[in-house]
Amino acid sequence: MAMTTSTEEIGFHTISPKILYFGNSIALVSSANEDASANLAPIPSFWALGWTMVLGLLNDTKTLQNLRERGECVINLPSPELWRNVELLAPLTGLDPVPSEKAAKFRHERDKFAATHFTPLDSERVSVPRVKECPAQLEAITRKIHSLEGEGRLKELTGDGSILQERVHVVIETKVGAGVDVDQLTRHCENFDKGRKGNYLMPLTKDKTQEHVLDLVQHKAKEIGAVFRNVTFENLCESLKELAKEHETHLVRVIEDYAAYCADMNLPPDRRKWLRIVPWGVAPPSGFICRRLNRR
Repeated sequence: MAMTTSTEEIGFHTISPKILYFGNSIALVSSANEDASANLAPIPSFWALGWTMVLGLLNDTKTLQNLRERGECVINLPSPELWRNVELLAPLTGLDPVPSEKAAKFRHERDKFAATHFTPLDSERVSVPRVKECPAQLEAITRKIHSLEGEGRLKELTGDGSILQERVHVVIETKVGAGVDVDQLTRHCENFDKGRKGNYLMPLTKDKTQEHVLDLVQHKAKEIGAVFRNVTFENLCESLKELAKEHETHLVRVIEDYAAYCADMNLPPDRRKWLRIVPWGVAPPSGFICRRLNRR
């Protein structure tokens, strides 16, 4: 049996940071002000989904204001040697006047390109300039703006909405041979934090276990506040296939491989219909009526 090591032995400490931010790459987003001048802002929250760029912006920013009103922008990706220029950009805001809650850390700057020694470069598809010094520039048009809602303390911290990710405790007890162990499942329930959301207990079995066998576990899970589901390998494979979209070819292949593995191991029930045929010789006996079998 593998031995576990406590967090005290290896020097880990449990903390509660004000925000989950571990340091990301910075993008410089250029957008158009109401007087046709250009705004430039550094943002750490951005990622790509296919050909769509997703930007995480606060409500009280000139960038979001510009994107709401005009929509065009360029996401410029600076190289590491441009860090000094990016640092010069950090305390600047295009908002005038500067909001009182930002006044201690930010000052208004109309021409951020000049203030940070960046060179504006005409774009090919949008009216907003690119940053010439950045090796990659993504011209874009805003298609939709989503307002996010989150925990109150995070909303105060960010100034708008935020995504709050709750911790989920999932226990999956896999049984490929014998039936479920009720005592074992009951002990799993005792490891959950009582009354806390996000507790899930799922025995994964070849066949559906009869409900009366699991009555004790159901009662214990409800008492703790855990969601209890008896899932079969067949259920799991069908649910995974429903989740995957047709264009997600890599994910589809992974799911198909897993379903094939389950079939090879005889984990889902074999639902093929078999018809036994016994040969009678050259002709059937006298009086035997042959009927066509319609099988589905």
